[in-house]
Amino acid sequence: MDYFIVTTDSKLFEKDDEQLSSMTVAEISKYGLLVSTDIDKFEDDTLILLTTIAIGKVADQLTKKAEPKKLMVFLSKTAFRLQNDKLFKSGVTDAAVSAFETMITVAQAHGYGAFNQTIRQMQLPLLPMEISPIDTYLEGITDLLATIQE
Repeated sequence: MDYFIVTTDSKLFEKDDEQLSSMTVAEISKYGLLVSTDIDKFEDDTLILLTTIAIGKVADQLTKKAEPKKLMVFLSKTAFRLQNDKLFKSGVTDAAVSAFETMITVAQAHGYGAFNQTIRQMQLPLLPMEISPIDTYLEGITDLLATIQE
């Protein structure tokens, strides 16, 4: 394995109690999960990814823009430590891009697990999540790898 998880932390960031309390389970089930992952930082062979999971609706199917009003926003932070310190410093290689893509998927999976535990405790319906298409992150991945190349 090229990396290991140092830590992961998740929390409920925002919740619209008024709107949630006025909705039925069936109405909440019509909403979907909006998922995004951002690079927080890369330092000393540690990559920190921030994943946001929100219960909301997509307002525009063409641009995939979300409606501004969300029922709930959940944040998750995952820190990865590289075992091979040259992996990301060798530039944009297949191995580096592949490892980065897997880290994004793992970060989203951790966030989704914690999110499900939270909504289960709130007695809200579980909503299915698809891992974000990696191609939406490819530009950010290659930009970072090019920046930290030695």
